[in-house]
Amino acid sequence: SGKPVILNSAGTVSPVGFATTAESIPAGAEDTEGLYINYVGLAVDPTSGNAVAVYKDFDASPSDYGWCVVGVVSGTTLTWGTPTAFSSAAMAAAPLSVNFDPNTAGSFVIGYRTTALNVIRVMASTLSGSTLGAFGTGVAFASSASPADTANNQLSFDPNTAGKFAMANVITSAATSGIVIGTVSGTTVSFAGSTQDFTTADDYAYVNVIWNPNVANEIVASFTKSGWWGKVIKGTVSGTSVTWGTETILVSATANYLNLQFDPNVANSFAWAYYNANTGVGGSGAGTLVGATWTFGTNQVVPSGGSGQDFMVRFDP
Repeated sequence: SGKPVILNSAGTVSPVGFATTAESIPAGAEDTEGLYINYVGLAVDPTSGNAVAVYKDFDASPSDYGWCVVGVVSGTTLTWGTPTAFSSAAMAAAPLSVNFDPNTAGSFVIGYRTTALNVIRVMASTLSGSTLGAFGTGVAFASSASPADTANNQLSFDPNTAGKFAMANVITSAATSGIVIGTVSGTTVSFAGSTQDFTTADDYAYVNVIWNPNVANEIVASFTKSGWWGKVIKGTVSGTSVTWGTETILVSATANYLNLQFDPNVANSFAWAYYNANTGVGGSGAGTLVGATWTFGTNQVVPSGGSGQDFMVRFDP
């Protein structure tokens, strides 16, 4: 039919698309932590199944600090523990992020920015069951400030190498965007290389980066170029250096907070989500990346008839 397909493990093919099925969402009752919080990041520990959330809290004393809290999952019940401030400085008006190392039990890192410096920083900690370990020292991986509206602070661990992660970087003053490769050992974070730019000609907003779990040393950056169209670009990592492919248009619309996630169960397949500032609703779709070839299915409105912002996509592993 001339339409893109996915090669299945059994040797058959399936059309690329984004199917919807009826599910009971949410499965459990809604549970709230805090009265007035913002810029939330959340990750699930693959070892314990518990969640860690980070956020900027306007109610706590002192106000505007960055906080971390553990959510214990039992069946369909989620119970939040006691929040702990991970940084004694006011957070900038920008999303926070948290992600677990899939190769090191309980190890996770937080990405954040403070109001005073507005430089993205990374801090490491550990989770043992429902108990938070001590927080390490926040380490800046850029010497220039990144505006609050141009980076999601999202980071991604290499699924094949313990303690190795990538984080997106936007330097508007220098009109460059790229990623930095970092490492974490215990609670110590370091950045071994410089920013690996995929552009030096324009301001690229809302940059995110993910690792392909099915292809070693392959990353994908998603971003919103000047003009606000959503784009993607593939990179091949060697040590701390990246060789970039050709940028490709994913969404021909205003695609704020564009982010992707690979399906851990289906090789080469991924899904994306974004906020369409033209329509005020979210969008999502599915595609494949095989070698240097991208295929994209049709965008779906999320939620249909609703509104929202800061959409993110995640797979059930």
